[in-house]
Amino acid sequence: MSITLNRVFRGAACLLPLVMALLLGTSTTAQARTIRGTFKYAPEQEELQELDRAIINATKPLPDLLGKGKREARRELRMLEKPYNRMILNCSDERVEVTFDDNAPVRSRADNDPVLWTRRIDTGKVKNGKPVIAERTFRVRSRWEGETLVQEFAEDRGKGVRKYSLSPDGKTLNVAVTISGGALGFNLAPKTFKLTYSRQE
Repeated sequence: MSITLNRVFRGAACLLPLVMALLLGTSTTAQARTIRGTFKYAPEQEELQELDRAIINATKPLPDLLGKGKREARRELRMLEKPYNRMILNCSDERVEVTFDDNAPVRSRADNDPVLWTRRIDTGKVKNGKPVIAERTFRVRSRWEGETLVQEFAEDRGKGVRKYSLSPDGKTLNVAVTISGGALGFNLAPKTFKLTYSRQE
């Protein structure tokens, strides 16, 4: 009888590492990081004021060249940082796909390797009765910091960082945007503003 019990205990001891591995695997899968859905921006006066304050404060260190330095930099930043009306995210632990309005999606691995992405920007100008659309190409790096998705957008004229996080109920996407780097060849003081998007799908 004791021999039989010893065999049972030895068998259970051999199975224990396998059981633990399966449990850990299940736990890891359950905690996989994802942000998926379509989110719409509902303009909030307070957020738009915060955005404008961030742009003004970021450009304070710029020299005033005949009164144009700060003004031109702020005009460009307001054009670049105008909130997207809609964002579609399909992001997992390994892959990131983010679509801003009618732009081509940003697709990359979540390993901080850079990819090139061309953004269409409404300049606010009209030519021959049609809006003038500019194109700017950015180097984009994507990674996870805990449950927050981080994207860095860089080009020769400047750079910025966007951090995406979901509310506990999954209905709200919070986006923290940091303006940094250079604009029009000058250095900026890093400033952050926040935008709130509501889930549509």
